[in-house]
Amino acid sequence: MGVHMSEPRPASTRNELGAAGSAGIRGAERPSSSGLPTTSSSPKLSAPKFSWSNSTLGMALLGGLFYWLALPPLSWWPLAWLAPAAWTPIVTRRNLDGRRPYLKLWLAGYLFWSAAVYWITLPHWSAAIGWFFMAGYLGCYFPAFVLVSRLAVHRLRVPAQVAMPVAWVAMELVRAHLFTGFLMAALGHTQYGWMSLIQVSDLVGAYGVSFVVMLVGVSFALVVPSSNDARRWRWWRFAPAAFVLVAAVAYGRGRLAVVEQSTVDVPPSPRIALIQGTLDTQFGLSMDEFRDMKLRTYDEYLRLSLDVVAEHPGVGLIVWPESMYRTPLVTYHGLDRPPPHLRADDPEYLRENIYDTARRVGAPLLLALNAEDYHADRTEWRSASVQVTFDELTNEPRIAARYDKMHPVIFGEYVPLGDVFPWLYDLTPIEGGLTPGERAVAIEVDAGADTPPLLVAPNICFESVVPHLIRRQILELREQQREPDVLITQTNDGWFWGSAGLDMHLVCDVFRAVEFRKPLLTAANTGISAWIDDTGRIVEQLPRRTPGTIVAMPRRSTLESPYLDGGDWFATTCLVASGLCLGVGLLKWRREDAGDGGRRLDEDRAKNA
Repeated sequence: MGVHMSEPRPASTRNELGAAGSAGIRGAERPSSSGLPTTSSSPKLSAPKFSWSNSTLGMALLGGLFYWLALPPLSWWPLAWLAPAAWTPIVTRRNLDGRRPYLKLWLAGYLFWSAAVYWITLPHWSAAIGWFFMAGYLGCYFPAFVLVSRLAVHRLRVPAQVAMPVAWVAMELVRAHLFTGFLMAALGHTQYGWMSLIQVSDLVGAYGVSFVVMLVGVSFALVVPSSNDARRWRWWRFAPAAFVLVAAVAYGRGRLAVVEQSTVDVPPSPRIALIQGTLDTQFGLSMDEFRDMKLRTYDEYLRLSLDVVAEHPGVGLIVWPESMYRTPLVTYHGLDRPPPHLRADDPEYLRENIYDTARRVGAPLLLALNAEDYHADRTEWRSASVQVTFDELTNEPRIAARYDKMHPVIFGEYVPLGDVFPWLYDLTPIEGGLTPGERAVAIEVDAGADTPPLLVAPNICFESVVPHLIRRQILELREQQREPDVLITQTNDGWFWGSAGLDMHLVCDVFRAVEFRKPLLTAANTGISAWIDDTGRIVEQLPRRTPGTIVAMPRRSTLESPYLDGGDWFATTCLVASGLCLGVGLLKWRREDAGDGGRRLDEDRAKNA
């Protein structure tokens, strides 16, 4: 959707108040049949003074500021409820001030996202290119939200309390899917600490929380009298929002009470250790510096793992974050000879290094590493998670399962059009794009004699940012009679140097735990590693950029998840409704515009007759 388009409205309204600027105003506003202002002859008036409350750009920036302050790193979550209140006048006023109002709205969106995801620039100078384009792309959602909302309000007479929350949820759903999906910093994410409210996510996903925040903010704005309105506060307009908010919180309290009062016996869970090191991602290292970094990383994670085994004998699984086992897993697939830069015995040699690590630790491992699969006609580079267990008869280590990351990160693990124009990778520190995995995997963690094993589904990096991906993986495993009891995120957030990106990632994990009613464990390099239960409560977390371990015993959930079964029906309904408002609203605008043009032509003919 272009950002240079002006708001569609009847031609008779093109000389509107505020549009004439220093040239003065040629007519006073009067309501038209379309509900938008038109002009009538009147004495010449002086130009109105500038007011931020009447400024499209000013109110857009103010709402964006509230939104940004409610997100990490500040997390002043109450301000999130004021952001929609600041945006409501942009939607409800009959005309937007000045020229190119939607370009101004895009600029406000661009500035917000530039500040919200600034941490993308930290790993390498070239990441600033991706940051520029990403903020520009994400900035388009705000003018699209305003356009759909205004068409619904002014053309179709839909109340703003309905139009704006529906349009906002529709934009978040599109953002979660388009260009592989990115749902960090959703409006509802600002409320992750309000346990009673976020429980509604197991019905409609995090989109439901965004809907409630938007509804309450819009309703509050409609209660407050405008500056040129002498009427009193119209509290009755807040009634629908109050009802929805109270209902959502009451539902959440009920779900939490079920957990607290549950008497259902569940099998005991094994202990799972999460390892967090402190390696910040760096590029441009010399070969000696790179080798030294690999050794320091291995030594740190090995030491922390040995400490866990010493303090907690019998631990069921030790989890290393993404890419922290620095030696690749190499596999040849039907090759007559090895690649020129490798030897024939390299796959076995590198696997033996993995097995040697398991022997030294003396416990099952879940290692996230790079995998290189060599075929006769191609080479596949993958980000993988491998489970290393011990054979019951020989007690020798073996790779029991492997999961390949299914959702590469745009600009971090692949460049758009990089397959068509390989030279694009020369502008980045990325050697080549990752090949996505094809299937979900559930690994078994021994829980002791006479106890069913704990089924654990790993995901890697930003996969937990995309709710429909995690849902699809769980449903795929359910069909195989291997629905996981616990989700594990292995991520290397050392790319972001302790910034707010770590917090935003953790918030996504909180919502995934609530949505699917699965405990979620996060092993994150540089942080934030955490143990999250099935209600979204953070049981334990480690400080950022601080080495440490968490030994979790995640309880198997007894809660059902309607969202897991039903999916994004609510957000999809909002998207369909927004699409209808867009199509019907534009069609009605074109017809009204054509009608106004015909009437003006008849008037001109009558004058000349």
